[in-house]
Amino acid sequence: ASAELNGAAVKAFSAGVLEDGALKFKLDWSADGPFRAGPVEITGKASGSGAITGTLGEPRADLLADFDALDVPRLPLEAAHMTLTFMRRPDGSSGLVTLAATSAYGPAVGKAAFRFPQGGVDLSDIAIDAGGLKASGALALRRSTPSSADLKITLSKGAFLEAGQVTGAVKIIDASGGPRASLDLRAVNAVLPGSRVAISTGRITADGPLDRLPYAADAKG
Repeated sequence: ASAELNGAAVKAFSAGVLEDGALKFKLDWSADGPFRAGPVEITGKASGSGAITGTLGEPRADLLADFDALDVPRLPLEAAHMTLTFMRRPDGSSGLVTLAATSAYGPAVGKAAFRFPQGGVDLSDIAIDAGGLKASGALALRRSTPSSADLKITLSKGAFLEAGQVTGAVKIIDASGGPRASLDLRAVNAVLPGSRVAISTGRITADGPLDRLPYAADAKG
């Protein structure tokens, strides 16, 4: 009929039924920061709701969360709303995550599909638009084996540039002899935060072993 959980920072309440193999549960929760979730520190109060549906064989969890503040490096977020769906998808991923918030540089949004292989997490269908950063692609993070990335990025005026634009692609792949990386970034009238130098045109390229990556740089400013 009901279940209640009281922890040091989190409280949760759930109620519902298991009927003919079908799950029908509702969930409400709240939390008091600060606490960390990976690279993000949740500094304020948080609350959420959700539902657990599907069947015992194929359950689905839809969680909604609201955060007063998220202390993301270089891009603090406020009034953040997150949706987190755990489900088995045809491509083998485990679910979807979306985030919408406000920042000093305007709205910030992001989404990705995810799955949890042993020892890490895979993010695919990444789409980020926040603080002048736009990124798309895929990312795989591992504890004991090399991580990989295949990202296209665009930086414009915002949290990471005071002016201008940087565009390009970053790839990291696992290969015999160790991970390899390739990088191709182009800058036009770019000014880094706090810098007095403007790069009118610039390019950085790299291709080789990640632990001793050879690169070439050319810039005018």
